[in-house]
Amino acid sequence: MKAQVDTNICVACGCCTKVCRRNAIHIYKGVHAFVDVEKCTGCGLCQRECPASIITLVEGSALSNEKKVV
Repeated sequence: MKAQVDTNICVACGCCTKVCRRNAIHIYKGVHAFVDVEKCTGCGLCQRECPASIITLVEGSALSNEKKVV
C-alpha cells in the first residue's frame, strides 16, 4: 500500500508532510502535495492527519498522478 493524494482537491496545507516519518510527501510548487512512492511505506499517518481526507492508501499498481522525487 502507498499513499495517494487527490491533487485536484489538495490545498497544500502541509499537515501530511509534518507527520511523514519517511519524508515521502512534499508540497509541489505551493500547489499540492505529492508522494514519493519510493519512500512511502503506506503507514497511513498522512491519511489520518489530512484535514480534508483526500489521501488514500492504494495498492502500488493502482497509483496515479504521483510524482517521484528526482
